Amino acid sequence: MAETQLEHLYRLVDEKFALLDEIELSLQRARRQLGAARNQSRRLTPINRLPPELLCAIFILGQEAQDEELSQEIDDDDESHASLEIESVPFSVTVSHVCRKWRNMAIDTAQLWTKLDFSEGPPYRWSKMLLERSKTAPLNIVLSLSDSDNKSGIDTVMNMIVPHHSGRVETLGINAISLNQINWILSRFIFDSNVVPPIIDLSLTEAEASSELVAISVDKANLPKLGQMIAGIRRLALSGVQLPWHSPAFSNLTHLTLENTSMDVENACPTEDQFMGILKASPKLQSLTMRDTAIKADVEDHPEWSFKRKPMRMDALTSLGIHSLPWNVMRFVLHVVVPPNLQELHISGVEARLSNDGEILDDDPGAVDLSVMGGVLSFLSLLNAFATIRASGDSEDEGPVTDTQRPIPYTFRILTLDSIVDGPFPQERLIDILRLTPGLERLTLETLDFPDEVLRAMHGVWSVPNASDPTRSELICPKLNWLKLSDIASITSDGIYDLAKARYQMKCPLTTLKVYDAWENNDEEEGLGLRLKKRLEPFVENLTVMDAGVVV
Repeated sequence: MAETQLEHLYRLVDEKFALLDEIELSLQRARRQLGAARNQSRRLTPINRLPPELLCAIFILGQEAQDEELSQEIDDDDESHASLEIESVPFSVTVSHVCRKWRNMAIDTAQLWTKLDFSEGPPYRWSKMLLERSKTAPLNIVLSLSDSDNKSGIDTVMNMIVPHHSGRVETLGINAISLNQINWILSRFIFDSNVVPPIIDLSLTEAEASSELVAISVDKANLPKLGQMIAGIRRLALSGVQLPWHSPAFSNLTHLTLENTSMDVENACPTEDQFMGILKASPKLQSLTMRDTAIKADVEDHPEWSFKRKPMRMDALTSLGIHSLPWNVMRFVLHVVVPPNLQELHISGVEARLSNDGEILDDDPGAVDLSVMGGVLSFLSLLNAFATIRASGDSEDEGPVTDTQRPIPYTFRILTLDSIVDGPFPQERLIDILRLTPGLERLTLETLDFPDEVLRAMHGVWSVPNASDPTRSELICPKLNWLKLSDIASITSDGIYDLAKARYQMKCPLTTLKVYDAWENNDEEEGLGLRLKKRLEPFVENLTVMDAGVVV
């Protein structure tokens, strides 16, 4: 009996082993079939059928898109609205880890490896590898220096770049602790190489923000090299440092950003004449951004000194940004800069007027608000006049413009007004501003105080004085499709809803609407943001509503 049971168990074991052999064979067949299917799938996948040259071009576009996204400032429109810092993996690294074919192609594509950030610190293995992989492609170099006394690290970097790669440096950003570092690095780039670096984009930032002048020591023999480099610069951003204002020489400049200058430092801020000289010397300027900077008045005891200057026409200028400037400096800029082809205007954080010694002057807040609003209205009226002249086909010297010449080919399409007045914004003034921007497509209103009447004006009609047709009417901002309202004190959630619904019904909907805590305090019952979002969803394609700092 025991032998019979034992034989039975042996047979079961043999059957199990035979079954395992069958399973192993089945797995091998499945693996072969899966491999064949994968190979066939790779052959059939459109991206794997592309020529290598085209696939490399796609890689380059992906890298450029990531660089552009990372270079932009963090926008508080981001729905995450979190303070999390997410380390971004370079696109070049991502595509090089997909498969062996893509890795080989990515490594051979020099344009993917041209951005070098030397903030990594010694021994700079990653940067050395990038220099090798970038071959002869133009370089984008960022030097972020944290120790003002450590020159050995800077020497190592400069010795890596200057002797062999200066002729490839097209973009250079220097984030330094002291001005001495900036002067020394620029001198090395210009004078320690046989080739003048073809720098197109130059950014200089001093952490101490001393507002002192960049002073490159140059002898007569090297002066042509300095002039050659300056003449090639297209984009210039200065933060906490200044160039010698008395000798602007950037004739090919297209983008200029001035930040963090102080009235307290001698010669740190340009005078009126020097600022006008900068504009005159930059006929190709397309973008001008001024942030937390100032201009010294020739006559400082009169708040309206800006009107003593003759305006300067700047046909190439399409973007103007004025942020945290003294209010009289803002008015000066809006008075002297005449850009008939302007596309976007951003004004935020108007500050108190300063004396030439940096002392805050005590001006009447109400008078300041009126002056600021008057400056914006005058500026937009001038743009409107240029557009109307273009529509009529007449010369700009043939006299005043009338409303009979509407509609007009208006280039101006983006407007941001943020914290430009301390008190309530008179609804008539704000409506007048909107009337002067018929081509407006994108509008941002932040930290202002105005009532629902302004919103109603944007979905109603307004009469245009016209002798031949007294009943003629027009929609305010008929092309507006993007609107952000943030921290608006006196409007209501019903006013926002009525605006979105009315424009939808009038066939000129808001495709993007961002509402950030933009209703009056007594309208902030619990859950209002979520209810408003649900009410708005049928009328707005891209909608963001924030209630009490939280996106709903």
